[in-house]
Amino acid sequence: KDEGNLRNKPEKNFSIPPPKSIDTLIFWTGFGIDGVFTVTIVLMWAEVSGPQLAMIIGASILAIRRLSEMILAPLSGQISDRLGSGLPLTVMLVLCAAGFCLVGSGALLIGCVLLVLCRGALGTLFPAAASKLYPEQRISSLTRNQTWRDIGAAIGPFLTGVLLVVFSPEAIHLITMGCFLIALGWFFFSGDFRRLSTRL
Repeated sequence: KDEGNLRNKPEKNFSIPPPKSIDTLIFWTGFGIDGVFTVTIVLMWAEVSGPQLAMIIGASILAIRRLSEMILAPLSGQISDRLGSGLPLTVMLVLCAAGFCLVGSGALLIGCVLLVLCRGALGTLFPAAASKLYPEQRISSLTRNQTWRDIGAAIGPFLTGVLLVVFSPEAIHLITMGCFLIALGWFFFSGDFRRLSTRL
């Protein structure tokens, strides 16, 4: 009888949860910073400084990115506790878009600094925002958010390698910025920004 009941139970197929606006933003953040930026940064610096120095600069940027996460993650969390998640998240998202624009326009130093700082802060701000937007589904919202970040971080390096056959690294950054701005527009017009800014 028990075996019959087990056979009659419907099987739950694995599925990736569809993204909300906040998940689309973290997807393009992972795609852009963990994918496009990480893959192409040495190539872009090699054009202005030579391959050996470019390797050192690229390695330093990746190391500093981890340090920024160590420093900015708890700091951004404290700021969110005082000001709410809406304002700090929005500032970092705008600076992230500016970073893609600057790198794509050839302003490597300032663009790299912005993207590294944004990556460190957004590592805390995104989960905080996702959990506040959906308090009744706090765990599922966090896992969905991190799932889409990882999808972006996985697709980013692969697709960057494919796009480099056709586009320059600078052009790929500008394309990523355009997609990021579309996702940012969805975040604003969907009402999530307003909900995030007014929710206690």
